[in-house]
Amino acid sequence: MEANIQRETESLEQIALAIAEDERHRQAAESERLKKAHDQRVRIERVGALLRFIGVSVLLVSAATLLMQRWDGLAHVTRYLSFLAFTATVCIAGILCGVKIGENKGARALLSVVTLLVPVHFAQLGALLYSRFGQTLDSNSYPRYLFWDAPSLEVALITTAVGLVALTPMMFVAFGVLARRHSKALFGLSLLAGVGLLYPSRDPYVIGALGLALGILCVQLDKIFFVESDARTREATLARAIPYLTLSIVVARQCLLYKTPMFAHGLVYAGASYALFTLAPRVVTSRVAIWFAEAAALVCAALAAVMFGGALSSAVHLSDYATVMVTGLSLSVVLSGLATKAREAKGLYRAVSFFCCVVIGTIHLFQVSNMERVVNGLVCGIIVVAWSCLIERRSMLIAGLLFVACGCVDAVGVAVRSIDVSPWFFLGMVGLLTVLGASYVERHYLRLITTLRTLRTHVKAW
Repeated sequence: MEANIQRETESLEQIALAIAEDERHRQAAESERLKKAHDQRVRIERVGALLRFIGVSVLLVSAATLLMQRWDGLAHVTRYLSFLAFTATVCIAGILCGVKIGENKGARALLSVVTLLVPVHFAQLGALLYSRFGQTLDSNSYPRYLFWDAPSLEVALITTAVGLVALTPMMFVAFGVLARRHSKALFGLSLLAGVGLLYPSRDPYVIGALGLALGILCVQLDKIFFVESDARTREATLARAIPYLTLSIVVARQCLLYKTPMFAHGLVYAGASYALFTLAPRVVTSRVAIWFAEAAALVCAALAAVMFGGALSSAVHLSDYATVMVTGLSLSVVLSGLATKAREAKGLYRAVSFFCCVVIGTIHLFQVSNMERVVNGLVCGIIVVAWSCLIERRSMLIAGLLFVACGCVDAVGVAVRSIDVSPWFFLGMVGLLTVLGASYVERHYLRLITTLRTLRTHVKAW
């Protein structure tokens, strides 16, 4: 009896082991199948992403070809309506891809193309309006693909109305897919930036002021509307870039096709510096990307200072020396102030700011000692000292004190050369002032030492 029970127990154990072995084989086979399916899915996704990239590239090249071909025998309004139909076709294809095929990545890719074409529509409509509102156009001064001429004012206005009415639903759909929660804000910002392209003027000061005002307004509204984390996705970032792409076309059109004075160029660079410095921390999270954006903002700020300095020199007929001093000092003050706000490039801003002080100081020392040099040195020194105390920068304070010292020495030198007195009188005055200074120091020694120690403590803390 016991032998039978033992045999049955062994049989049950063998059956359990066999079942467990089968289960392990089954799980291993299932894991292998899932791994193969996952690998195949990844390959398919890579192929799909590559094909979508190629398709989007082909679409953009197609749009560029559509814009740049000669269109002999067709009116300019027909050219625009053909491009509008092309954009509508891409938009409808994106909707069908998402609704019928059920593939969202392809739909987002096609609707991204639609958003990229929106600024081009504003530029074309603005060109048609300018052909009737602006001055007489010369087709020889434009590339053929950038020359637009409406037959009449009524046709230009009707075409613009048709284009805006047709673009409105396409923009809502595209922005709604790329950034659903922010579609209304993006639509409003895009229209706001589009005003810069639609406004029928090419006066550099008007366009410069308008572009700068729109850029600042877009940046401020961007701070208000896009505070959630979902506004930093890849698609949302592309949608947020459309207003700034539109303003970039405004700037490029004015600078490349029309005469633009240095002051207007300065406004453009100042606006670009402001946008790069303000927007970078809101759009990207990488410290390296933020550093490069702030470095680019610094370059734009330097170019803006050069342009403003040149415009000021031409306007009030400053000498080259005075222009360099004003430009360098202004740039140094601005960069040292921005250094307190920078996130990743504080050291770069401080270094360039101090370098500007060193450069203008060196130029100042090599100038002929006269009243202009005295006044410039003292004014620059006082400004740098006051600003360094406000931002608590020790290096700037030292540079400012050196400016003041040089100004005082220059003042003495100019006074000595300009007054014809005997050497004994000048030496006597120096000896008299030395004795009086020594008496003051001896009488108020403790107060002076305490004041210097307190000042030194404060400066070391900067």
